[in-house]
Amino acid sequence: SFCPRCEVGMTRLALDIETLTDSDFLCSDFDLHAANNGIEDPEYTTRRCEGIDDAWQKRPTFTSAPCCDSGEHLRASLTLRTMSYLGRADAIRSGDQFDYAKLVDGAIVEEALTDYINATVAFGDGLIHFIIKRGSHFTG
Repeated sequence: SFCPRCEVGMTRLALDIETLTDSDFLCSDFDLHAANNGIEDPEYTTRRCEGIDDAWQKRPTFTSAPCCDSGEHLRASLTLRTMSYLGRADAIRSGDQFDYAKLVDGAIVEEALTDYINATVAFGDGLIHFIIKRGSHFTG
């Protein structure tokens, strides 16, 4: 890994990190709550990914995001947001919650990623905005 101590956040929004919340991220390795609590120079501490990823996998939601170290969780998060945005949330639900198994199903993921890329290109937005934290500095 070329940046072993880096933490990563991925969002489709190219905005200042202080304006973003957990729900804006597809995945994040750092805690965004510091900026939302009015701290002048926030640390953005490392998240405890094991517990966060386990909880997110059991009950995927828009209000939080998994960490970025699992490609499967990242695809599930992108599929969740894309299918819901395109009005096809029923295809990824089981009862009253989103179904993780459906979010990682190959055919559903392929459909969601294809539609995400097509919609992004059609509207002229960037595909993914990467925020990389190393120490206390960010690049995006």
